[in-house]
Amino acid sequence: MLRQNGSLVFFTILSQWSVGIVLCLAGLSWGNPLALQQGSGLVIALLLALILVIAATTVSFLHLGNPVNAPKAARNLATSWLSREILAIGLYTASLLAALVTARTSGGGAVTPYLLSACSLAGLFLVWSMARVYRIPTVPAWDTGFTNVAFLSATLSLGLLTLLLFDAAGVLTRQNGTPTFYTGLLVAVLAVEMGSGLVGYFRLARMETGIDGPSFARGGLLFRLFRARMAMAFLACLLLLYFTLHTELPPGTLVSAGLLLATVLVALQEFAARVLFYASYFRVGL
Repeated sequence: MLRQNGSLVFFTILSQWSVGIVLCLAGLSWGNPLALQQGSGLVIALLLALILVIAATTVSFLHLGNPVNAPKAARNLATSWLSREILAIGLYTASLLAALVTARTSGGGAVTPYLLSACSLAGLFLVWSMARVYRIPTVPAWDTGFTNVAFLSATLSLGLLTLLLFDAAGVLTRQNGTPTFYTGLLVAVLAVEMGSGLVGYFRLARMETGIDGPSFARGGLLFRLFRARMAMAFLACLLLLYFTLHTELPPGTLVSAGLLLATVLVALQEFAARVLFYASYFRVGL
């Protein structure tokens, strides 16, 4: 599974992670601008987002039979979601680079929220285009709203997780319980992921995938991976809820270790979910 679609797994996850970081920074820039105008936190976060999307774009070329023909895929903007995805990733990368240069030269400033908002719009266009690429009528496992939910929730969960890590490291300024709010929001997103994942998986289990199609039967490889993914997401929620409800805990070793473990669990379950997504491929009709 990973050998065949590994480049797509990493392309989608890394690019959505980048967009998630920018979305969270945009929200923070409007709601709590002081957190982004002190120190180098904004520059580091934007640099990380840029590295992620560049890495994602580079990995995507591994999926092409002949990378030299890649520009040809962008010629059908009127009819092709793949062409729109290519345009979106170009717009997103360019706007992200502009925001990074501005933040680096001005140290933030009043223009930053607007640039971050522009990056966010380009990033949302990228995530939406990415999801639409897989809404193929002859691939029933993908042609469903669960695809849109999975891509958007992965974007939000990875972005929120990065924001919490930056806060724990002291890179962003803590003010007015912002970490508690974002931790609770992350738990809510993970809950949506688990709920949609359960419904989506059991929907797949009832499908007739054909002789050569994937098997979602209990006890099979895909079922075990699905169960592991659910367990990791659930444990991450428990850890995050614990630290949300115990705000009196000082930001010491216990909190740092718990957040680091939650980070690993969330990232692993997102990758597992994406592997399951590509493994669910089968066609019907012509």
